[in-house]
This record gives sequence, C-alpha cells and structure tokens, in this order.
Amino acid sequence: MVLSGKYYIIKKEKEKSMFESEKERKRTYLVFGLYLFILIWLVMFKFSFDLRDISRLRNINLIPFRYAEQTSPLSHKKEVFENILIFIPMGIYALILRPKAPLWKNMLIGLYVSLAFETAQYIFALGASDITDLMTNTAGGILGIGIFLLMKKIFKEKTLKVINSLGLVAAGILGAGLVVLGVGNL
Repeated sequence: MVLSGKYYIIKKEKEKSMFESEKERKRTYLVFGLYLFILIWLVMFKFSFDLRDISRLRNINLIPFRYAEQTSPLSHKKEVFENILIFIPMGIYALILRPKAPLWKNMLIGLYVSLAFETAQYIFALGASDITDLMTNTAGGILGIGIFLLMKKIFKEKTLKVINSLGLVAAGILGAGLVVLGVGNL
C-alpha cells in the first residue's frame, strides 16, 4: 500500500502469469485454437470434407460401454482409447488458461466440453450421443491435468514452451495428413 496525499493507492502485486511474454501467450492461444478446431472437426464432422458425407444419426446410449453387436470388441477398445487421447490436451490447456481455478473445477472442463459435444450431436443429428464418450472424454481431460502437472515438475519454467512446441508439431502432422487425404478425395 502506498500513501499519496489524502488517498491510499493500493498497488496490486503483479499476478504471476503462466506466460513469460506476450508472444508466448499468443502462441498458446493459437495452439489451443488449432486444437479446438481439430477437436470440433473430429467430434462433430468426423474429419469429413463434404457435409453430405456426415451420417445423419440421432441416437442416445445411456448404458456405459455398451456397443452395437455388429462392432468388434477391438473397435470398442480403440474408440475408448481415442476418446481419452483426444481430450488430454483439454486438461492440459484447462490448467494453462485457468491457473488460479481450483483443480476440481479444471477437472470438470472435459466433462462440460464433452457434454456440449454430445448434446450438439443429438440436436443436429450428427452422430450417436453416448455416455461412454462422456466418461472417456472426461477421463482424458483429467489425465491431461496429471500429464501437465508431471511435465511442470520435469520441465519447470520451460513447460509451456514444450507444450506449445508439441502442439504445433502435432497440428502440423495432422494437417499434412488431412491435406493428403483431402487431395486423395478430389
């Protein structure tokens, strides 16, 4: 607190930020934006290049880990693994973008985002809304939080640079793969 004339001017100590620079903050938001774009394209549109290729299905499954009989057990396991994997960055970025929020609130981010996707899929008939997806996506977000905390112990102040670098590399590889698929569909 600083006394200035009759008035007290309270100087708030600069809050410690996750970002070392404005450039790093922008890079983080860019990588997170790329992740969200890819996530929406994957979950809602199944990486389709043409909206006519999207199956118009409106279905709800409220029984966890129950699948149609015509799908193989291997594809069930693969889907669970993929759902966990695609939501790991959600947990990582929850902690980066909301460092002051209680851990339990950041753990709910994956649940809320997944619930929004499952609801939108049902409303717009863009796929089956499934409780298993909700559970595994949430687990992926929580796993992402654990991975971030582990990375923070290993990389310390370089954690954000490592995460952004990995995110850009992953987006680049995925983007190149999608370009190849897109060119193949012409």
